Amino acid sequence: MIIRILQEINRVLKESGRFLLIENALTRSQFNLLGKLVHSYDLGTKIRPPERYIPILEKEFTLDEYYPMRSGVMDYSVFILRKKQSLLDIELEKSQYRSFL
Repeated sequence: MIIRILQEINRVLKESGRFLLIENALTRSQFNLLGKLVHSYDLGTKIRPPERYIPILEKEFTLDEYYPMRSGVMDYSVFILRKKQSLLDIELEKSQYRSFL
């Protein structure tokens, strides 16, 4: 399901567009007991560590930045993504840059 959602986001995103994904993350602090309690009801396939999200996201997008974030007792993974460039687009961009110089 997540792959189909990402493919649709990629389809409607402008060529120069960026995409911000904020996703629930496993609690980082061992002292965040309330956060751990909340997540204990939502483990399994729903909350993944960032290392498992990155390969999924990189199938459709280029990862510009990743960082963890906390809001209250909940931890989140923040991913800033952009549309992948095709090799043809990269070569075209390089040639335009060279001709500019």
